[in-house]
Amino acid sequence: GLDKKHFQLNKHVNWHKDVAMVFCIAFSLAIILSGFQYQLFSLLWCQIFFYLGIFLLLPYWRYLQWRPFLLMPIGFLIGLAYVNTVAFNSLNKQLPENLENHDLEMVVQVAGLPVQKGRYQQYMATVISMSAVDDSNVNLKQVLLNDYEPKDIHPCDSWQLTVRLKR
Repeated sequence: GLDKKHFQLNKHVNWHKDVAMVFCIAFSLAIILSGFQYQLFSLLWCQIFFYLGIFLLLPYWRYLQWRPFLLMPIGFLIGLAYVNTVAFNSLNKQLPENLENHDLEMVVQVAGLPVQKGRYQQYMATVISMSAVDDSNVNLKQVLLNDYEPKDIHPCDSWQLTVRLKR
């Protein structure tokens, strides 16, 4: 039969599963609780959370086999850093409100094949330059354009267009 020593040996072989589970629970808890967050942390705080989590992990790495609960605050900090960084980057990719529904002059380079969608064709374009609105310092990199006037558009073509941007 199996003796007590066999079960103790087997427990030490699979300790990494417990550590991974505790880390995932803490990481997921940070993501869920961030949904109730009123305001995002700045990127500086996200970096502080991430590096604090890593630096807290290093001295306790050898003890995780016997005490996986030590990983709970570390996973939570890294989870907070992750979810806030992703949310911050997503918000920065959105069109600013002061550019919405205004006519802008743009020079763009077509970045992909146009797709015919009923009355219009749609394509991605890289912004080379654009006219300023309200003295704002906005740096748009790519835009998804709907062209309602039939043109012969090819990838890498450069066009000067008057566009009205929407979110």
